[in-house]
Amino acid sequence: MYLNFKLLSLFLLFCTLCFAQDKELVKKKKINSIAEIQLGYLVPKAHGNNFLSEALDLGGGYLVDFKLYLSPRFYFGLQKIYFEADVFNQNMVGTYNNSKISHHYAQAGISSFPVTSKFNILAGGGLGYAYYKNFQLNSKFSDDGFSLMGNVAVNYQFSKFVGLFSAVQLSKDFLSIATAPEQDKFLNNATFSSISFGIQFQIK
Repeated sequence: MYLNFKLLSLFLLFCTLCFAQDKELVKKKKINSIAEIQLGYLVPKAHGNNFLSEALDLGGGYLVDFKLYLSPRFYFGLQKIYFEADVFNQNMVGTYNNSKISHHYAQAGISSFPVTSKFNILAGGGLGYAYYKNFQLNSKFSDDGFSLMGNVAVNYQFSKFVGLFSAVQLSKDFLSIATAPEQDKFLNNATFSSISFGIQFQIK
């Protein structure tokens, strides 16, 4: 009887260990994350009655985008966009010649298909920081504020790690420039859209 008790105890211990290992494997599968890094060329276009559309000529720039998937379809991450602009109407913005414009966003969104699909459509949004660095000859000054953005992207993964993407994004900047009340809306609000396209890498 003592021997049977020992065998039963060993059997129960073995079953417990197997169950714990299976549970750990399931847990690992659940938290298996996939990261996407996108590098692309950016074409911005200003909209509305504000300094960005009425006084600055926007040039091309670049986008760096990082997404982390903790589930097959939901992501969060970071994004940076950068472009430059030349001033063509100094009467509206002051006597500076050009500006280097960058945005840094925290973002989240959802994909239409699981992240491992070859083809995917994504929609997301973010909150971030807008920074305008302005130059005139040897002097410079800066303006900043916060920014909201929303975007839609299309991805195509043509190999296990490398793919292509294209995205359309709309951004709204709220700056903190000290100005007269009648100029506040014109100088402290800026709306622009951008089209970007480039290469993406998946890290599994």
